[in-house]
Amino acid sequence: MLGGVERHQVTGEIIGATSVISHWMLYVNFSAVDHEKIGNLAGTEDWASEEAMLWENEFLALMERLKIEYDGDGVEIFYSAGRRYIFN
Repeated sequence: MLGGVERHQVTGEIIGATSVISHWMLYVNFSAVDHEKIGNLAGTEDWASEEAMLWENEFLALMERLKIEYDGDGVEIFYSAGRRYIFN
């Protein structure tokens, strides 16, 4: 989803935006959830597979690096995941 969309005067094509929201959804193979190993470690009362938890950890690490590198000078980065919410 884009906010503050700027369009080309003639063609109407999007040529700029001031914000973007992106949602990523993960598939959880419920038959692969090992309740003895992961189960509900996410703390959300939703089941989580080990694969999904590993992906989420990598996503959080990447977003933290992007926030450190690009946050500021008119850019604000906010992100959230099932286990953690980051606000400035």
